[in-house]
Amino acid sequence: MAANEQIVLGKDLQVGDVIKVWWHPHYDRITKIVPYEGKLAFLWDKEGGARYAHFEIARVPCLIEPMQEESLAHRPGVGVVRA
Repeated sequence: MAANEQIVLGKDLQVGDVIKVWWHPHYDRITKIVPYEGKLAFLWDKEGGARYAHFEIARVPCLIEPMQEESLAHRPGVGVVRA
């Protein structure tokens, strides 16, 4: 994790957040978040529910589990976050 990143849980991600991702250029901005309502949604009910995150660069939404740790690099109104 870079010095200018902070670990946040999936349930705390917001539209506009920039997180570390596996595709090029390794950071992407969340443009939309919608609840996951698939057949396995019950697995995450106790933690607040899983969500789909849509991104600026990626063409396919990604499932974000509520307790999944993500590296947050930028949040609107906060700027570059510090650990």
